[in-house]
Amino acid sequence: KQANFLSAQARAMSELRSSIKTFLELADESDLRRLRLQQMQKDIELKNIEIERVKNPGGEEQEDDGFMDALHAEASEVWNDGDSDGAEES
Repeated sequence: KQANFLSAQARAMSELRSSIKTFLELADESDLRRLRLQQMQKDIELKNIEIERVKNPGGEEQEDDGFMDALHAEASEVWNDGDSDGAEES
């Protein structure tokens, strides 16, 4: 039963990745939905970094290179674009 669930979940994730890839091929570079998708991907990367830091608290400290500040700045630019309803303007 659990194996069936995991298999179905893997198929669904594969389909989602395929759909995202197709969307990115078709969407205009300035499409708000594309920018939001990129922001979600950056958020996932950020969360993965935070998870690694929690899992490895005694790990080697890295010098602050400003990456996190730049990531947050990019996020602010994408989300604060002045579009309050989330719809693409025509």
